[in-house]
Amino acid sequence: MAMTRRSFLGLVGGVPLAASLASGCGFFEDLVGGDSGEKTVHVAVFLPQGQGANFQAAQAGNILASLQTAANEINDQSLGFQMEVNLTVVPPGPNFNFAAFFGATTANPEPTPTPFSPIADTLNEAAASGQLASGDPLPDILMISNINELPLLYSEGIIEPFEQATRVDGSIDLSDFAPGALEAVSWQGQALVLPLSSSINTLTYDSDLLADAGVAAPGSAWTWMEMIEAGKRLTFSNDDGSQWGTYAHASVPLLLSLIWSHGGEVFGSQGGDVRLAEPEAIKGIELWRDMITLHQIAPNPPEGTFATLRAGRDGMEVVSFDQLPQRGGGGGGGGGGVQPSERARLATAVRSGGGQGLGAERIHAAAMPVDAGQATWVSPVAGLGVGAQAQDTGLAAQAAVVLARQLSQLPVTFFGYPVYNVTGERIKQVRPSLRIEDANIISDALGYSRGVPPLLAPYLQALFQQHLMGPVLSGQSTVADAAQQVSIAMQELLRQ
Repeated sequence: MAMTRRSFLGLVGGVPLAASLASGCGFFEDLVGGDSGEKTVHVAVFLPQGQGANFQAAQAGNILASLQTAANEINDQSLGFQMEVNLTVVPPGPNFNFAAFFGATTANPEPTPTPFSPIADTLNEAAASGQLASGDPLPDILMISNINELPLLYSEGIIEPFEQATRVDGSIDLSDFAPGALEAVSWQGQALVLPLSSSINTLTYDSDLLADAGVAAPGSAWTWMEMIEAGKRLTFSNDDGSQWGTYAHASVPLLLSLIWSHGGEVFGSQGGDVRLAEPEAIKGIELWRDMITLHQIAPNPPEGTFATLRAGRDGMEVVSFDQLPQRGGGGGGGGGGVQPSERARLATAVRSGGGQGLGAERIHAAAMPVDAGQATWVSPVAGLGVGAQAQDTGLAAQAAVVLARQLSQLPVTFFGYPVYNVTGERIKQVRPSLRIEDANIISDALGYSRGVPPLLAPYLQALFQQHLMGPVLSGQSTVADAAQQVSIAMQELLRQ
C-alpha cells in the first residue's frame, strides 16, 4: 500500500549540516569533515525499463560506470563516509497523456494525474521491508533519471527537499548552477533536488537556407522583430517547394521565450500563482500569435489538421497531416495511420538541438532574440535527491553536493547538457560533434535560462495547446481571455 508523505517522513529524522557549510564558504569548499565516522551513503540509480523508458539497458551501464567512477574518487578523499552505488531497474509507469494536445475530446483529455511513477512505486513498496527488491538498502541519495518523477516523489514524501535536508537556510551557494535548471527543480522557494543535466532550447537555423535567401546569420543581439523580418524573406512557396521562416503554432519553447523576454512571467517567485494574464505576458503571447496569423512566417494548420517539426543535422522541415491522429493508433503522424500531406523546409526554429540536431554541416545554434530581456526554456533531465528515508539526511545532502561536483568533471551528461559551472569547452567535451561556436551559444543560453516549476512542467504542452494556443489560433478566444483560461486551469491543477 502506498505511503503518504506524513507516514514516509515519520520513518526518518534529519541532522544539521556540518558547521563549515554555514560559514560562508564556497559551494564545494570544505563541505564535510571527518567527524561523521566511516558511514556508508547509499546512492541508488533508478533506470526505467520497457516501452516508454527514457534509458535503455545498454545505456544503463555507462551511467552506472560514471557514477561509480565519481564515487571511487570521493571515497579516495577520506571525507568521513564511503559512497556505495546501486543500480535499480524499475518497471515502466503510466505515460503522459498527449490526447489533449492532438485535440481529443474523449477518453481522458486531461493529463494523467501521476505521470511516470516507477521510482515512487518502487520505494513505497520497499519501505515496509526496509530494502529494495534487489536486496539493496533504501537509498540515502536518489539519482533520478526522469525529472517527471519529481512531483510525485515530493508529494509522497519520498524525497526530502534538498534545501530542507540541509537544515541551514542560505548556507549553500547554488549560483554556479544554470538558473533555469534550478528554477525547474524548485517549489515554494527551495530546490527539491540538485540538477545534474538538462536540455536547453536555442534558436536553431539552417545556414544553407539563410544564405540562399541572402539573410545574414542571427547575431547575438538579434531582436524578435529582426527575426520576423528575416522570416518574411525566408517564407515562400513555388515550383521548387515550400518553405517556412519558423515553427510556432505548437511550440511551447518559442512561446515561453517570448513571454519571458518581454518581461512577463508564467509563475510567481514562489511558484504558487500563475501570471500569464498580466500585460507583459500578454505582449509575448500576442507576438507569438502575430508570427502565425499576421506576419504568416509559420504554418497555421486548418482546423482538424496539425503540423509537426522534424529536424536532424541535415535539415529541418514542417510536416503537415490532413487529420488529427486517433488515440492509440499508429503510423504516419503518431496515430491512426495518418499520412503526411505536405512537407515544407524550415529555416529557423526554437528547439533543443542536442547531439543529433546540430552539427558542422548546416544546422547551427544562435542566441535567443531579445526584447526587454533574453530568456530560454531549460528542462532538467537528471538530478540527485536526498531520500526521506536516509539515516542521516544532513550527511546525505553533503554527499549529494560532493557527488554533483565530481560528476560535473566527468564526460557524462545523462542525455543532456551539464548545468554546473558550464563553459563552451565543457559542452563540446560531452558533445564532440558540436562546433565550438554552437557549444559557446549553448553555454551562454544556460546562463539566461528559465525553468517551469516541476509540479506543472509535465502538463504544460497539453495545457497550453488546449486552453491557449488552439483557442487563439482558431479565433474562438482573444489572447487575454485565453491567457485567463489557461491560468485558471493551471491553478486548478496546482490545487489537486
